[in-house]
Amino acid sequence: MTYFSLLYETEWKENDGKEKAKAQPYQVISPEKARKFEWSGNKMVEVQVDLTKENYKIPSYFKDLNLDQVIDKILLEDNDSLLIETFQVLLQDREAILYRQDIFRDLEHENVYQAVLRLQSCISQVYRIREYATKANHPIQYQKYMLDAMILYYDGISGFLEATAFILKSTGLTRLHSLYTAYVSSQTFLKLREKSKTLNERIEAVKYHLTLLPDRILFYFGGNENDFSQNIKDTFLPDTKDSNEFIFFRQVTLTDLELKFADLLYKKEKSLFSEVSDFIDAYSDFINPLTVKIHRELKFYTSCHNFIQSLKSKNFSFCYPVVLEERKVELHGVYDLAMASRFKASDLITNHFSLDEAHSGAWITGANQGGKTTFARSLGQIAYFTLLGMPVPCSYAKLPLFKGIFTHFCAEENAGTDNGKLKEELLHINEMLTYASGSNNLFILNELFSSTTTSDAFDMSKLLVSRLTKLNSFIICVTHVPSLAADCEDLLSLGTETGPQKSNRRTYHIIPKPPELTAYAADIAGKYGLTFHQITEELK
Repeated sequence: MTYFSLLYETEWKENDGKEKAKAQPYQVISPEKARKFEWSGNKMVEVQVDLTKENYKIPSYFKDLNLDQVIDKILLEDNDSLLIETFQVLLQDREAILYRQDIFRDLEHENVYQAVLRLQSCISQVYRIREYATKANHPIQYQKYMLDAMILYYDGISGFLEATAFILKSTGLTRLHSLYTAYVSSQTFLKLREKSKTLNERIEAVKYHLTLLPDRILFYFGGNENDFSQNIKDTFLPDTKDSNEFIFFRQVTLTDLELKFADLLYKKEKSLFSEVSDFIDAYSDFINPLTVKIHRELKFYTSCHNFIQSLKSKNFSFCYPVVLEERKVELHGVYDLAMASRFKASDLITNHFSLDEAHSGAWITGANQGGKTTFARSLGQIAYFTLLGMPVPCSYAKLPLFKGIFTHFCAEENAGTDNGKLKEELLHINEMLTYASGSNNLFILNELFSSTTTSDAFDMSKLLVSRLTKLNSFIICVTHVPSLAADCEDLLSLGTETGPQKSNRRTYHIIPKPPELTAYAADIAGKYGLTFHQITEELK
């Protein structure tokens, strides 16, 4: 079968992307624990309950950039392995990014979006009905389920083609439309669609009626034209539903009574059901492999589209980033996507960021709790979603094609190892550098070597950044050592904007400015009554 995917332009690009994804560093996430209390004898005891059943892996930068939180909100507990894998494969060229962007643009047209949703819903229902068929406990029930699934499948694809004719613009969805057009025009498709409908009509034409007596139920074939009580009801109470009405054949498996009815039907219409059985046995695998693949791939687009639309409804901005060949960055209206899920647009501060070819990145210094880490994280999120071919969380974006994303955020010391915090940090940086081959990688570093002295942090940070700039990498580094920003001209100096000098109020704006020698920690201590003067007054 000719290769086709809505996620990748070519089979080579798909395989290449997945191979590169395997080569990036991963972090193993252990099962989450929850506290639960149970009675043991006459005592209440605490037990640990796994919220997730097994360990799973995510790219190392996911946690640092809060991408795990964002993707969880996009997936809504959909554990499809293809869907999860797609979020871990970064696209490697501009054409691949545009290929996906154009599909997202198509989905912004309501008619296209609704047609895609109907196709997805239709295929999901087909899978569900086929699953019911596997649980059926009578041959004619199995046959009816399979016929219903086939008719729904054929009508669903035909309906998608009719709804999207002449309105698709993306290469991906246009190709899908062409492939499906050829498919529904094939003799096999036409024959199976017609045959399944004909057999279904013949089954539904089979009529029978029941007469309930005190000690028995009489079963008759044919319509009950002389049902006098029903005629009276239809004439005088046409909109009334009998409260004692009993509907048969409405559950997945048949009851004992229904099984007896089904046996009588099978004996009466044995030739019909034998014909249906032969037809279904011959074409039970009626779902085209292309549809199986497309159904899974469309979930990536609709899940992301729904997530983005939910934030747009709260007035958050998204745009399609322009991928540049030059080493320039221009971003407007930048915000943290993980925070956006919890707030309104008016509650979040947005920032701008520009980087020319003369600089390899930026140092970020300034006030504690001034938004430095959030800003750095936001830049990483924009780079990541650009490499997924998605709209990104800002109002305007131009940036280079990053080949990989690497992060190092200050973490708590791991009590489960014999390593000190500094050694763990060095081991993580060594692993990061091992995987970061080639140029044009993006490094986001947050508070390097905060566990050691300022002098040692200066020397080690300078050495690391010097090595990364020689690799033609892009570096965003939040630091508590302002002398680093003053010493390294390859990186732009950014800082936090603060309010009036007396209050040092945080505005959460990050702006180009010389490195500040203070982190304004004293006003945070004052806010919580922890300055030297406040503590001594409290102790008096």
